[in-house]
Parts: sequence; C-alpha cells; structure tokens
Amino acid sequence: MRELKAGKPKRLLVWDDKGEFCDDGFVKPVKTITEFAKQVRAAGKGPMKLGLIPYGKPSDMVKLFDLFCQIAYQAGQCVVITEEMSNVCDGGKCNAAGWRTLITKGRTRGFRIYALTQRPALIDKTVLTQATTIRCGVLGSDNDAKPVASVMRGVPHSDLLALQPLEYIEYIKKGPVINRGKLTF
Repeated sequence: MRELKAGKPKRLLVWDDKGEFCDDGFVKPVKTITEFAKQVRAAGKGPMKLGLIPYGKPSDMVKLFDLFCQIAYQAGQCVVITEEMSNVCDGGKCNAAGWRTLITKGRTRGFRIYALTQRPALIDKTVLTQATTIRCGVLGSDNDAKPVASVMRGVPHSDLLALQPLEYIEYIKKGPVINRGKLTF
C-alpha cells in the first residue's frame, strides 16, 4: 500500500478480496461486475480508481475473476492489484483466461500488475515467472517457499523460510538485484 501512496496511480483496478483497499480509501468500492464494467467503460482512458469486492458462491469466483481481468485488459494502461490469488486458483493453476492474457500480454499495454498472496504454493506459477519483481515475506512451509525460490535465482528457499515478521526479500529480475529489508510503520 506504500507503493500506491508513493506512486499515486491515476488508473487503478483492484480485485479486493478482503475489502482492504476499499476500506483504506485507495479505490471506490463497486458491488457488481456489471457496475464495474460500466464504470470502467465510462472512465475511458481517463482516471479511475475502482475496487471489486468478490461476491457470490465460492464456485463462481473464478468466472467473476476472469470477467474482472477481461474488463481490466480492455481498459488498458493501468495498475491492477489482485488480492489473495490463492482464492481463485485451484491446484496451482488459475483457469481464468482473462488473467492469463493480463499477465502474459499486459506489460505491452502499459499494465503494472501486483498479484498478492499469502500462499504461493496455491497460485498459478506463470505469475511468478512473468514477474519483474517479487517481494516475499514470511512463508510457513516448504510448499510455499520452493516455488518462490525457484524464480528468485540466488535466494535459497531456506532464506525465505527464515524470514521473521515484517522482514522481506525482494528479487528484481533485471540484474538480478536482491534486496533484504524490514517493513516499518
């Protein structure tokens, strides 16, 4: 959230699984995918800061997420945040075609994507391989640490497992550059 405060993006779309981005005033909450699509369309290429809080049955989440991603991709050139990716992935795969398009073609359309999760073992690994920067905090198991370490070249998974609360390791592919730090509030 610090990066949002510092960067102040004019175009921001959030899959706000926990409602935190809406509650903290970063985005305007939108209650339905239909209303989300209308507001994105109305914004055109202008400013927009919208958050969709997922709703409905758990079995409908992947379809809703897919629609969110398709709408975001059509909007073009914006920051997209997806909170708690593990809730829309099954067995380490995300079966939302819109998400696949967003993470494999989005950079060329001016997207900056933040895919957030507490359980990397459960998310689609394509997001890890496509990421230009990975920031990792405390992880609770080998199952979570190994897939992250596999793309953070030079960072053993044991270093990820040794992180303490608020500590992080950041991996920037270009270079590569590895930074270690601790969040302060």
